[in-house]
Amino acid sequence: MQVDLGKKQYRWLLPWLKKHSSVLDLGCGDGSLLLYLQQNKQAEVLGVEIDAKQVQKCIENQVQVIQ
Repeated sequence: MQVDLGKKQYRWLLPWLKKHSSVLDLGCGDGSLLLYLQQNKQAEVLGVEIDAKQVQKCIENQVQVIQ
């Protein structure tokens, strides 16, 4: 899945993150933010999500996730 690079909710975060950062996202939803950071900042990412449907989406997006 390619993430929309123009998403406004992600733009504010980019200046704060250096390449190859480690990111833990609690309540990561479908993992789209983490995927974006993997693709554009080469970040090491891990998501935590309680909703099984969202966990499945993370897996489909090849984002590491813990339920």
